[in-house]
Parts: sequence; structure tokens; C-alpha cells
Amino acid sequence: MLKLPHDLLERTLDKIQANREIPPEKLVGTIDRLEILYSIAIVHQQYSSRQMRSDLDLATKDILREIRKLQATLRNTAWMAEPLRLAAIHAWTENKRPQSSAQTRRTELVVPSDSLQQIEQPLNDLTETLVHLQDTVRDYDLLGDDSALLKWIGQGNTETGQLVRAELSTYFKKGGGIKPDTLIIRHIAELYEYAFDQKFSVTSSAGKAAYENRLGKLELEKLNNEADSRESSSRPSQYEGNALRFACAVINCLRLQNIIVPLETRSPADDPPVTNDKENYNRAFALQGRSVPYQHLADRIGHIWKNEAKRKRRASSSSDFDISSDTSDD
Repeated sequence: MLKLPHDLLERTLDKIQANREIPPEKLVGTIDRLEILYSIAIVHQQYSSRQMRSDLDLATKDILREIRKLQATLRNTAWMAEPLRLAAIHAWTENKRPQSSAQTRRTELVVPSDSLQQIEQPLNDLTETLVHLQDTVRDYDLLGDDSALLKWIGQGNTETGQLVRAELSTYFKKGGGIKPDTLIIRHIAELYEYAFDQKFSVTSSAGKAAYENRLGKLELEKLNNEADSRESSSRPSQYEGNALRFACAVINCLRLQNIIVPLETRSPADDPPVTNDKENYNRAFALQGRSVPYQHLADRIGHIWKNEAKRKRRASSSSDFDISSDTSDD
């Protein structure tokens, strides 16, 4: 597990406790959960979103199959070594007739039978690596949750070994999995519930009279050119609550806000083929801690948590989430 820089940990704890004191007996556990949250964010965000598991499995099987076919062919045609050697010598001597002695000395004889023998060990090495990759994938599939993943990464014998495990784990992640932004909110919710013994909940103001009145006033101000023309910079968040403010504070302190609200480089109307470029750009800058307006961050957290409730309802008929009844999607 990655250790939070001391100054970052102190700043985060101070920000959390500015509004509400963490009980002394919960402080150590809170620190542990903050470091798990930080580790998960770094590992999943820096290396994730490849979602190449199906391609990896297919390519590994295909390469192994072709290598083994080639190895079997080489074994079954080992008797060809002598004819190949003679053919190479014959071609070499025939090609030398019209050339000068100087040209002849510069031309080397390449014997195919020798080349076939030389590729045997590299083929064996590649087979061993591919089989090890398959075994490692099976070990990864046994990991139950993010804490188990961090423990598995930490089992690397050296710092390099741990980085390799972290990098490999993102190729092993199956497509359609939970994305880093949702993982972060899940862990923040667990942290909040542990530290304060209260359920993590957000309340939606959408549709409420006071909220709609505020939006109406903003629209009038825009029409009268008395406000910034960028609606997104002045529009209030539709979500509120102590848990939401707690989540925003943690995310900002740990500089994870650009994971929750990714940097946009292209218009949504762009062609689908450029989507991967946009995602790669967003990942590259997501840990730089660039400022995100509170209302953007709060709305994104609210949407993520709302979708968590939907996911939970699909998995079970009972609802354990305290959340707005708003059923609109992201």
C-alpha cells in the first residue's frame, strides 16, 4: 500500500476535522482507510482504463498455440537439417562464380539449419513467459477486492516488483469493471461511515422550489448580461449534504478532483474514433490536481452515488443506500 505524504495526510485530517471531530479511537483506522483510498486512486487511475483483458487472453492463447505448432513442426522435420545445409552451400557457391575474390570474402554463408537450432531456446523462453503470464492472471482473478489487490501488489519483493505488479494488474482487469471515480467514492463513503458512524448520503435539490427559483434568477441575470455567460461556472450544485461536503474535502485535499471530473479535450460531438485519445489525455493529467469548481465536483459525486444506488438495486431487491429518489441517469 502506498504511504500518503505526511504533509498531505495532516492537511487532509485537518480539513476533515475542521467541521467535525474524528473520535480518537477512530483516528488510526481513518488514516489506514485514507491510505487505502489514496493507493487505489493511484493504482487504478495511473494505470487503468486499458480494459484489454479479452484481447490479452486471446493473444496469449494464439501465440502459445502458434509457438507449439512451430515447435512440433521443427521436431517432426529435424531430418531436414542436412538438405537445408547442402542447399545453402550450393546457393552460396553458385552465387560466387561471377564475383571477385574480394566480394566473395565479404559474403557470409548463412545455413538455415543452424538458424533453426538457434531459435529453439528463444521459443522455449517465450513459452515459459506466456505460461507465467497465464498463471499470474489466474492469481489475479482470485483477488476479492481492492484491499486484496493492494496487498498483492505489495507482495512484490522490490519497489520495481511492486510497480510491475501494479502495471500488470491493469492489463488483467476485465472490461466493464468499476471505474476509478466510482471506486474513490465507494471508499470515501466507507471512510465516512467508519469515522462518524453515519450512513453516507446525498440529497438532490433538483425539482425543489428553492433550487428552481435560484436557477430561474440565474437565467434572468444571464438574459440581462449581469452574470457570466458560462452557465456551468455559476449554476449551483443540485446535490447537498454533510457527506457530500466531506467527500469534496477529501478529494480536493488528496488532489483527486480531476479523476472525478476528468479534463475534457474534445467536444462530445466528436467522432467516436477520437474517444481513446481523449481518455488517454485525461488520465495523463488527472493527478496534477487542477482546480475543479465545487459545483462541478459536487454534482459529479452526486451522480456517481446515485448510480451506485441503481447498481445496488439491480443486484438486490432491498435498498441499503440513503440517497435521493431522483431516477435520472448521468
